[in-house]
Amino acid sequence: MDIWLDFVAKIVAALVWPLTTVIVVFALRKSITALVPKIEEFNLGSLRMKIKQEIAEAKELAKEVNAQLEGEALEKSHATDTVSAESARKRQLASLAPEAAILAQWTEVEYVLKQLAEQESLNPRSPLSKILEQLVRAEVVDIQSAKLFKTLRVVRNEVAHTPAERIGLDTYFALDYLRSADTLLESLRAVLGQGS
Repeated sequence: MDIWLDFVAKIVAALVWPLTTVIVVFALRKSITALVPKIEEFNLGSLRMKIKQEIAEAKELAKEVNAQLEGEALEKSHATDTVSAESARKRQLASLAPEAAILAQWTEVEYVLKQLAEQESLNPRSPLSKILEQLVRAEVVDIQSAKLFKTLRVVRNEVAHTPAERIGLDTYFALDYLRSADTLLESLRAVLGQGS
C-alpha cells in the first residue's frame, strides 16, 4: 500500500506546478491579453530609438567625412542645378514616405560602391561588406567613410526588414539619413572620379 501512496504522491508533486501555471494563466487571461500589445509597443519603441540613434551616429560620421572632403578641396561631380533638383526630389520623398527615401538613397550608395569596385578591378557582385573591406585595405576608401557606410547600412536593414507603420520614422530623421548618405556618396564619387 505504501507503494501506491508513494506513486500518487509523486504524480501529484509532478503535476502541481504545471496545473498551477495553467490555473493562473486561465484566471489572468484578460490581463495577459491586454498586456501583449503594450509589450509589442515597448519593443517597437526601442526599435525606433535604435534607428534614431543610428541615424544620429551617421550624422556625426558624415560631419567627419565632410570635413575631410572640404580639407581636400574636392570639386563637385555634378552641376549645381542637377544636384538641387535631385535634392528637392529626395526631400519630397522623405516628407511623403521617409522609409522609402532611405531605401532609395541606399540603392544609390550600393550602385556607386559597385562602380568603384569595377574601377578597382574587384568583383562588383561580391557582398558590399566584402567590397568595402577590400577598398579600405587598398586605401581607396578611408576608415571614416567605411564607418559611415556600415552605420547607414544598419539603418537601411532595419528599415527594409520592418514594416513602415511599425517604425514610424519622421521626415526629420529621414532627411538626416539622406544628408549623411549624400556625404558618403560625395566621398565615394570623389574616389571614383580620380580613377586608379
